[in-house]
Amino acid sequence: MYQDNIYHFIIVTILLLLISSYILIGFVIFLRIINKYRIKQKTLFLNNWESFIFSFLENESDPKDLINRIPKRKFKYLLEYLKEFLLSLKGEDFNKLTSLINKTILSDYLLKKLNSKNKKNIIFSSFFAGVSGIEKAEQLLKEKIRIHNQQIFFNCSVALAKINSFSSLELILHEFIKYNNLGNDYLLLILTEYDAKICDEILKILVEEKSTSLVTTFLRVLRYYKYRGAGPFVLQIIVYTHTKEIILECLKFFEEIRYEPATSAVSRLLEHKFPEIRSQAIKTICKLDNKSFEEKIFTKLLDDVYDVQYQAGLAMIDYYGDGESRLEELAYSIQKGNSSAISRMLLSEKKVRDGK
Repeated sequence: MYQDNIYHFIIVTILLLLISSYILIGFVIFLRIINKYRIKQKTLFLNNWESFIFSFLENESDPKDLINRIPKRKFKYLLEYLKEFLLSLKGEDFNKLTSLINKTILSDYLLKKLNSKNKKNIIFSSFFAGVSGIEKAEQLLKEKIRIHNQQIFFNCSVALAKINSFSSLELILHEFIKYNNLGNDYLLLILTEYDAKICDEILKILVEEKSTSLVTTFLRVLRYYKYRGAGPFVLQIIVYTHTKEIILECLKFFEEIRYEPATSAVSRLLEHKFPEIRSQAIKTICKLDNKSFEEKIFTKLLDDVYDVQYQAGLAMIDYYGDGESRLEELAYSIQKGNSSAISRMLLSEKKVRDGK
């Protein structure tokens, strides 16, 4: 009796595995058929309509004349085709392509998809809503980023940034902090999709912001736009903060915009306890004032951290007229050990760059 039960169990298990395998194979075949059908339909669409799209770009025709001729069921193929160009074109051609969307019934088609509960539809439509500047999509996009879905949040936030929805900034930041696995690089990507006016909004937030990760990201945005108007405020930050990450971002900002009023504050950081800050301070001070601090930077070749020594040596070669000769003297000083080795290496690298 016990053996019969075992045999019965084995047979049933084998049958279930076979059935599952056949179902899986059938599903894969079905997906391939669907995919081939879609590829075929897209090819047929391009064969019929590609020439009309290029003709539209070459002439001053009304975008409605083209879109009203294309069957609505083909809109998805049209948008998939346009996406490649929207990602690469600029100027007049880009504006013409976006007019096919924001000045025709394509915008209503996309709004309907954006308003659906299907994740793929939301992500698909959010791209075009953002890149073509469909202002009517703003409220829908705000609603969608409240859905706790990482992909939807990112894509809809990017779309809101592309249409310069500054009223959405607080909401984007509020929702962003809910995603522990989303790094600050994602937030940087979103914020830099706004135009440079985002810098004024960021300065308002920085006054009260305490989060180190957010402050450093905001400083990176200011640096990205080379927003010189933030110079006095960033100088105030670097004077009063003790956070390594924030100090480093402030230094990089000053270096990027060459903010000379920060020279005094930066020079004090050449003696900072963190070697990363000493190293960055060398790079920054050379961009702000490459005459007054030669001796100070030369002494950094005797620092006890390799990267600080390397940056000091590099600065001597790049910014000071007699820096190379001073490195040559140091290069063969037995007493200087690691500093001498770094000097020899930098001199060799320079000869390679100079083709000697």
